[in-house]
Amino acid sequence: WVTFELPVQESVPIIDKMFEDIRDPVLFEVIVDCIVNFLRQPTTLSYPNTVWSIIAKVVQLQPMLGEAIQADDMETCQGICQVLLALTETYTKLLLNTSREDRVSLVRCLITMVLECTGVHGYFPVDEAFSDTTLQFWFNFGDDIISEEADHSKRLLEMYSAVFKKLVEVLLRKIMYPSDNAWETWTEDNRSEFESYRKEVGRHGALHTVRGS
Repeated sequence: WVTFELPVQESVPIIDKMFEDIRDPVLFEVIVDCIVNFLRQPTTLSYPNTVWSIIAKVVQLQPMLGEAIQADDMETCQGICQVLLALTETYTKLLLNTSREDRVSLVRCLITMVLECTGVHGYFPVDEAFSDTTLQFWFNFGDDIISEEADHSKRLLEMYSAVFKKLVEVLLRKIMYPSDNAWETWTEDNRSEFESYRKEVGRHGALHTVRGS
């Protein structure tokens, strides 16, 4: 029903149930698809309180993400990353323009979780195949912060300066070449995708998002 764009308010009980069952490996992929489809519906923009309630539920997935990273469970990491990006890419303005401290804390947790996805250990695309999907978010996030009214932009840059600095460290690590021996074991496709990933980091200016901070 969520996929068929049931009205937002009528979808909420279904979404709540999905978050309850998201740890079920049999249902995980379907649940992720449904939550992402729901969050990317344009009509949800008219229901900010509903979005905030979902944000709180997504933040509660942080331990699950951490467990998946530690276990090298890249499928789970990728699924949670898709949910995170559906939220952060669709509702950036909502996230940046809240003044309630409890909601600011939720946003910080969300951004930290995206950073965990960006910095998931291993080489793209050999060890993981999804960290590249976060690059556009970081470019947009930095750009949106700088586009805010001057005083608010300054506050946001101060708030997230540590995140941007960590992002630089993460990306510098992610774009490092493997050892010669490891490189020799990669297929031509792997090498080509890795080179494209490195260029994408530069093309999106992900490292440049800290220019204001």
